[in-house]
Amino acid sequence: EKSTEKSTEKSTEKSTEKILLYIRKKPTITIAELCEVMGMSDKGIRKNINVLKQKGILVRVGPDKGGHWNVVEPLRATTNNMQTP
Repeated sequence: EKSTEKSTEKSTEKSTEKILLYIRKKPTITIAELCEVMGMSDKGIRKNINVLKQKGILVRVGPDKGGHWNVVEPLRATTNNMQTP
């Protein structure tokens, strides 16, 4: 039972990483497009997007039609970029 949970976590982690890659390339990508490029179901994509939203990594800006995704970088990455000379 525990190994099943671990493999599910790992597959979710891989899927969310791939979703983030596609969203970074094209912030206006739709769930239907993600389904197509990743070979996953609508339900699977939505589940992974919800995980990313709950973790505060992914934010939807604007309406479903005409909006875009915003990937929020981890705090340490943004603070490193803000160093003053």
